[in-house]
Amino acid sequence: MVQRLSKLIAPDPAGEFPFEVSEYILQAVHRIARARDVEFEAALAPLKLNVTRYRVLVAVVRAGTCTMTDLAALIGYDRTTLARAIDQMVAAGLLQRLPVPADRRFVELSATDSGHALYRQTITIAERLNDAFFAGVDDEARRATMRGLEAMAANLGITAAQVAKTLGPRWS
Repeated sequence: MVQRLSKLIAPDPAGEFPFEVSEYILQAVHRIARARDVEFEAALAPLKLNVTRYRVLVAVVRAGTCTMTDLAALIGYDRTTLARAIDQMVAAGLLQRLPVPADRRFVELSATDSGHALYRQTITIAERLNDAFFAGVDDEARRATMRGLEAMAANLGITAAQVAKTLGPRWS
């Protein structure tokens, strides 16, 4: 155990990065995601949204209707976080809960007209931030990065096929 830990906190043998590359990738992904989310939160604040509610809104608009299970599989938030965000969005008139005809114990979420209008506003903000974020990173580098991240996710049992199976045909 001590030997493994010492490898993780050891400097990169090539001297390119401050830590061993595998550990540093995970730190970098977290640091980058957090920095981007902080900037995105600030940009969304005038719209009375945060990143969590933005991600919920995008998923619901993209789906037309979706369940909590769909959202959890797609955006990776726990049900408690999702329930709080959804309650806030329903109260704000951005989402509505619709009973599932086949099983009235379940509900699907749908964006209201106000939700769709807010979604259109957020896309402009997201595109502007993404353009700045990915400046100088070409499409092939983006795709190679995504393939690497997908491989890492698969090692944790989180595969695109698993997510697609959970989400069902509407997300294909």
